[in-house]
Amino acid sequence: MMPCIAKRGPSPRRLGLSNDGAAEWFVIWCHERCLTPAFKELRKVLHHQAKERGAQLLCFKKAQTFEQWSSAHTKPYVLFTDWREAKGCVEAVTLRGLEGRPISTTVFCIDAKQQHRADRWCSRLAERTDPIYIKGAPLSAQSPVACLLQQAQQ
Repeated sequence: MMPCIAKRGPSPRRLGLSNDGAAEWFVIWCHERCLTPAFKELRKVLHHQAKERGAQLLCFKKAQTFEQWSSAHTKPYVLFTDWREAKGCVEAVTLRGLEGRPISTTVFCIDAKQQHRADRWCSRLAERTDPIYIKGAPLSAQSPVACLLQQAQQ
C-alpha cells in the first residue's frame, strides 16, 4: 500500500546492528493494550522480527509516553500505532520539525469506518518527508510486519 502522503525524502541508510552489537534503530509499537497478556504472542513476533533486522522493539501504551521517549532519542525508528494513538504520535513528532521523525508510521485500523477517518485525517496533513501508511486491519502476528520493516531498511 502506498503512503497517504506521497512525497518521500531520501532513503535512509541501511539499518542494522552497530559494531558493538547494539541496535541502531527501533521499532516502536504504541497501543494502549500492547503490554497486556492478550498481546504477548504479538510482542514476541514483533521482537523477533525487529531483532532479525538489527532493531530493538519498544512498546508504549500512550502517545504521551512515546512523545517523552522520542524527544530524548535520536536513533532512527519506525512507528506502528493504532488510530486511537496515531494523532498524538504524529503531532508529537511534527512539532519538533524534521529532527526526530520516524522513517515511517503505520496506522492500523480496526474496521473500514476507522480506516476512512484515518485516510481523511492523513490527507489533510501538511506535506511530509516521512510516509504514513494506513492499514485496514489491526496489527497482528499475520500482518505484513516483516515487509514493513524490510521497507524501512532499504
